[in-house]
Amino acid sequence: MLAWSFARYCRAGERVRGKDSKLDQFLAMKQRLRSQTAWVPILGLVFPSCVTLDRAMGLSDGEWQLVLNVWGKVEADIPSHGQEVLIRLFKGHPETLEKFDKFKHLKSEDEMKASEDLKKHGATVLTALGGILKKKGHHEAEIKPLAQSHATKHKIPVKYLEFISECIIQVLQSKHPGDFGADAQGAMNKALELFRKDMASNYKELGFQG
Repeated sequence: MLAWSFARYCRAGERVRGKDSKLDQFLAMKQRLRSQTAWVPILGLVFPSCVTLDRAMGLSDGEWQLVLNVWGKVEADIPSHGQEVLIRLFKGHPETLEKFDKFKHLKSEDEMKASEDLKKHGATVLTALGGILKKKGHHEAEIKPLAQSHATKHKIPVKYLEFISECIIQVLQSKHPGDFGADAQGAMNKALELFRKDMASNYKELGFQG
């Protein structure tokens, strides 16, 4: 009913267009909305998608808060978290070591733990990821250069991003069980999935089939 009334009003307005400057402005705005947004049905009504669909609609505000709460724990000691994430990655998926010339020679967990370069790189990885998470899904400016380097220089396939996401979840479960319950885990999984999805989208634009 609301959508029908709105359309009827717009048609009536078009018949008297030019007689009222405010009406002209309204009709111009209506045309811009129609050209720039999709219109979606919700409960029998029709609204412009910009009203109902958020770029990061996959996570609620509460879920983003859960993500950032536990990430605050990570930021209290980024190097050790990053080190553990990379060690889990390389132990669980040794093929990923081939993408890291500086770490190829590290064969044992003890060697990995003793490597300052590995710890520094782990901190770099989680610092970049933290900057993306804090954007709550509106991370286009952060994702684009990251995807560019990972697609054209490092050649990191999306599958490896899935692997490291799993390792991040495991490290958080191990280090912060009291702050990383089922709800927080679900929220973090969704946030990391959104990150991977947008990386993959950028990869596609760059012609990288990773």
